[in-house]
Amino acid sequence: MKFFLILFSSLFFTCLSFAQVNRNIVLEEFSTAPCGACPDGRVVADELLDKHDNLIVITHHSGFGIDSMTIPESPALSSLYTNGAPTAAINRTFFDTPTIYLNETGMVWSRQRWDSVITAESLKPAAGKVIVTPHYDSESRTLDVDLLFLLFDDMEAGDLRFNLSIVEDSVVGLGPGYDQTNYYNESVGHPMYGLGNPIVGYDHRHVLRDMLGDTWGTAGVLPEGPQNGDVLSHSYSYVIPEEWNADKISLVGWVNYYDETDFTKHAIVNANQVALLAGIVDIEEVEAAFINMKLSPNPVNDQLSLYCKNASNTNPMKIEVMNTQGQLLYTQKIYSDTIELDVSRWSAGSYYVRLTNKQQRVAVSKIIKL
Repeated sequence: MKFFLILFSSLFFTCLSFAQVNRNIVLEEFSTAPCGACPDGRVVADELLDKHDNLIVITHHSGFGIDSMTIPESPALSSLYTNGAPTAAINRTFFDTPTIYLNETGMVWSRQRWDSVITAESLKPAAGKVIVTPHYDSESRTLDVDLLFLLFDDMEAGDLRFNLSIVEDSVVGLGPGYDQTNYYNESVGHPMYGLGNPIVGYDHRHVLRDMLGDTWGTAGVLPEGPQNGDVLSHSYSYVIPEEWNADKISLVGWVNYYDETDFTKHAIVNANQVALLAGIVDIEEVEAAFINMKLSPNPVNDQLSLYCKNASNTNPMKIEVMNTQGQLLYTQKIYSDTIELDVSRWSAGSYYVRLTNKQQRVAVSKIIKL
């Protein structure tokens, strides 16, 4: 099963320019079962998911006590960021000056401000794209995840970190750790009207099950000042507990800054979310105006054929091969649309092939050497 997923996902590639990189927004909501106002936070979050197609919601069960879904990473975050619920950190970004969409400063927001903060964050350019590639064995429930960060702009130096969150949707349990206090049981017209107080069998959305990079991300795997064109990667392994519903699990990968002494410098640079059982992940084929790359066969034993649209003597392109640690192993300029690479002496494993044209548009493809 794992080999099939690797093979299937490796047939797809990314062909992107800086202008094509979308900035996804991570809303980390603080909510607990004892919090009577938190059902309204869920309503607002669901409305915003319908409105913003670049929004990712993760629910930390902390901020107003704890419950049966609380994990250690969540109180570590809420104790630094907030003292109430329902509130949310959005991209862990601190706004130190008002904007056209947001006339306040701050880092954690009440639900009445979430839409404005999301809009303000969405206007910022993305320095790179995060790709999340899961390889899941349904029999053993073992999960291996490759995170890839493709840089399309230079970044400010700092302590950059990968992180991966496991999120389960529609978690239902019984008892006080799951029964949801509901202040809206008698509020006519509210979606939670008449459902009881507490709501027994409440459907908890976007529940954070684990953070594989802990609260603040995995240290020491990203350079302090990555530059345009860098391809950076990291892998995580995990075993999905039997009691979790694999059909409802998604994986959220991101890159964030961290500063131990200044919590306002924890911003998430970009993120992506994929379903655990998606099979194919966010490595998407994009037809760009000036560049297109295809590799075959993939996986490969000896000879790798590379097709690159529009390469010529007047439009040369540069090919680079990197390992999964981002180390450059091979580079060459190409002047025709098809070339052959002898890979027979390469070690077995995964590699990234990067193609750059004169306009500095970049295509990146993952290949498997058998």
